[in-house]
Amino acid sequence: MFDIILNRGNDLTEFFWPILYYIKNQILVGNGIPLWNTMFFSGAPLLPDPQNLFIYPLNFIFIVLPIDSGLLVSIFGHMIIAFFGMYTLLKENGITRKTRIIVAILFSLSPKFFSYLEAGHLGLIQSWAFIPWVYWATINLVKKKNPRSILLLSLFLYLVYSSHILIFAILVVTNLFLFLKIQKKSIMVFFISHLILLIFSLPILISQIKWQPQTTRELLLQNPETYPVWNGKREFVKNIFLYSKDTEKNITPGIIVLVLAVIGYSKSTRRNKIYIFISIAIIFTLALNILNFDWFILFRVSTRFWFPVIIISLYLSAKGLDALRSKRKLFIIFGILALLEYIFIGIYILGNPIKQTPSTPTTIIEFLEKDKDLYRVFCLNKCIRQKDAAINKIELVEGYGTLQQKNYFDYSQQLAQSYWEKKYTLSLPPFQNYIYEKFKPYPPALAAYRVKYVISPYGLDIKNLRLVDKLDNYFVYQNMLYINPNYEIYKPNFIRVKVLENKNELIIPEVYNPDWNAYLNGIKKVKVYESQDKTRAVQVEMDTKFVDFKYEPFNF
Repeated sequence: MFDIILNRGNDLTEFFWPILYYIKNQILVGNGIPLWNTMFFSGAPLLPDPQNLFIYPLNFIFIVLPIDSGLLVSIFGHMIIAFFGMYTLLKENGITRKTRIIVAILFSLSPKFFSYLEAGHLGLIQSWAFIPWVYWATINLVKKKNPRSILLLSLFLYLVYSSHILIFAILVVTNLFLFLKIQKKSIMVFFISHLILLIFSLPILISQIKWQPQTTRELLLQNPETYPVWNGKREFVKNIFLYSKDTEKNITPGIIVLVLAVIGYSKSTRRNKIYIFISIAIIFTLALNILNFDWFILFRVSTRFWFPVIIISLYLSAKGLDALRSKRKLFIIFGILALLEYIFIGIYILGNPIKQTPSTPTTIIEFLEKDKDLYRVFCLNKCIRQKDAAINKIELVEGYGTLQQKNYFDYSQQLAQSYWEKKYTLSLPPFQNYIYEKFKPYPPALAAYRVKYVISPYGLDIKNLRLVDKLDNYFVYQNMLYINPNYEIYKPNFIRVKVLENKNELIIPEVYNPDWNAYLNGIKKVKVYESQDKTRAVQVEMDTKFVDFKYEPFNF
């Protein structure tokens, strides 16, 4: 029944579901909260990833609920939170009760919200619910100026920050303008609320800031690619009035809402009209995707700036609907038509064909389950879904996610013996490479990352790759250079390695990251440096029996 939401082959299924499962599983087996993701990209930081999920407090439900049930509870729960947030914001602005109910429902059923749902953007869905609460908390702070109002603004800002950092950044700026418009004298309490937020989120924020220069996000500056790409201003204007199945281009507030908003705008004061006009003009300029500033390019999706237009449109439509109260029939007609239009748009958006993502062949999973060594797998056409990899604890060379480490992005070309364009990509190998090329993976490079099996839809004739099986039209090759690592303990945040050889250097088959520290015999801290293969290396002493590697992103 809920496949239309849970199994669309979108980011919810292919990215967020595996991460949630991985975090939950690591906590339940006693490894604590995983700050490092061992599943994809031969390992990658999880804490500083803006979509790490575990810093968002309301995601605790996934510990006690199955992932699918938790996702449904989260989605519908955030729709309810969004309803009450908009209701409360409108009440603060003097909108009558019946109008508040109608417009609050419209906000929770917004076409933009359904676009997030269709694309499976869990962080955007969660952040959407708290946008009106932040604006309400700001107005409440100006009126009351007490500790409770300060903490409420800090809390709602944190909930947005921990769910989607880009929406948070935009919200902080727009909220500052709202504050300056309604009250400039209370700047100190406004500042204190943000200071509390900063102190509370500082450890994670510093980790994120430290990691960003090491990620592929910087490639956007070398080869800018911002979305959506509009076919001229005419298409942009058309999409304001007509809904689109393109999730990033779907910016319409709805025709009925726009009509009501025009009425509400006409009833506004001259000062408010000027403020609204300037605000919308700025957002239009941003959403049109015509700017070339570095900070703008790093946002990547220009319509992320669009949510203030939805808030303004709905606020004005509430004023317009209130203006029709004396004409009861018109009030009812417009209210019903607005709700029906949003329901129809939502159904239309979710009516997009569900992306059929091929499931991982069960024969491959069964084959890998028999091997109890600690190894990674490289499927040349990404035949192993991340969801299946998470469930079956299969560690992959490849992956799909918003960020990758630059050092691994560069070195992964050696693994596949291919060339990636220096362009931002969600996938490694990039889509255009694994779809159209036939890789010839390099066994020594694979061994550097403990890759034991290469799974290929086509035959390979490569030294040190031995064909061991053919399963469901896939060739399974074993890397004869693979060596099972000497790990006594292997956890996401901690690895203990036995030292068996009398050498000055120890290299382990894990991707390098500067937040990993090493301790000789668990005591003496030594520097971890990057090997030629972009893996972790340390200098060891003669009496070293084991080395502990600890992921310590909070060690500032």
